[in-house]
Amino acid sequence: MSASTQIHRSHREPTAPASALALVRAERALIIDDDDALRPYFRRALGAVDPRIRMLWAHGVDAGLRLIRRAQPSFVVVDYLLEDGSGIAVKRWLDLFRPDLPYAMISALPVREEIDGSSSRIPRFLAKPFSFADLIALLGELRNERASALTRLSQPADPDSGPGTARNP
Repeated sequence: MSASTQIHRSHREPTAPASALALVRAERALIIDDDDALRPYFRRALGAVDPRIRMLWAHGVDAGLRLIRRAQPSFVVVDYLLEDGSGIAVKRWLDLFRPDLPYAMISALPVREEIDGSSSRIPRFLAKPFSFADLIALLGELRNERASALTRLSQPADPDSGPGTARNP
C-alpha cells in the first residue's frame, strides 16, 4: 500500500456530547447505607420503578464518595448515620462537587431539624421505617429529576432566551 492510500488510524470519529451519552447509559442508583437488611428492599423498589436501573451499594461515606466519582450514578440515597461518619458529609460533597446529582437522605433518627439547619437543606428526606410505597415514590422522584435534567441538557439552547436578551411585545 503506498503512502498516499494508507488509512490514518489516528483520525478520531466524532463523539456524541456527554449529555447525549448520559441519556443512553444505563441508570445507576447508589444507596449508601450500612444496613444490609435493606438491600433486597431497595432492589425490589428500584425494580418497581424501572427494572433496568442498576443498584450500587456502599456501606459508608468513603466508599460512597468513591462510587460517586467512579460509577457516575444517576441519583443517590444516603443514610444519615453510617459506621464511618454522617450522611451530611456526603451531602456537603454533593453540594460542592455534584450539585446536579439528585439525592435524598434517610434516617431512623429524628434528625430532620439538624439536617435542615446544615449549610443547605436536604431536598428529600424519608424517615425510617418507611413504607414500600413511600420508598418507590422517593426513588421515582429522584429518577424523574435526573431524567428532566438530562432532557434539558440535550436540548439545543434557544439563542433568544439567554441573559441580557429582552423581547418587545
